[in-house]
Amino acid sequence: MAQPEILFGAALLGIFVFYSGYAMWTSLIGTATSTAEPSEQEPPVAPPMQIKDITLDDVAAGQRWRVFGDEWPEDLEGLEDLGIEPAAEFHEDDGVVYSGISVSSSGTVSALLMIKRVGDYDYGGDYCEHVGGSWRQVGLHPDPSADLGTEFIAQPLANDPSFDADGEDYRQYHRERFVDNVASLTR
Repeated sequence: MAQPEILFGAALLGIFVFYSGYAMWTSLIGTATSTAEPSEQEPPVAPPMQIKDITLDDVAAGQRWRVFGDEWPEDLEGLEDLGIEPAAEFHEDDGVVYSGISVSSSGTVSALLMIKRVGDYDYGGDYCEHVGGSWRQVGLHPDPSADLGTEFIAQPLANDPSFDADGEDYRQYHRERFVDNVASLTR
């Protein structure tokens, strides 16, 4: 019969080899016993930009942006901080930020952003205006003496039903009026 010290030593060596192999294996493939959610393991991805980062040149170029991730603030007072990302394709459940202009009755052309869900049938959405070098949500600072204007959106999406009314497609109308007036954009 083997000495108890030798049996104990062999048992320890076996346990060491087993756990060493297990440690090496899990380091190669990751631990399968982790119960942490992926979002707990990795920090959230920051949006590439925010509405407040949009320049007047971006608006004059007629760019569009997708609302970042599932971000859609319940309290719209922080709309300028809404995360956005450049995008070429939009789905009907995406949030879109359209470049636009407002042409006042006196002829002043100012930059405007329309923020809405692509698939919403109602025309319009939430708006930001460029005032004093920065974007602010329209309506939070009422100006009773404001010169009312007509808005024109640079690149209405084909899958945005809000540009269809009374059997007419108003996308081309918006594009043409935007192009006709954007050169006069107040900067």
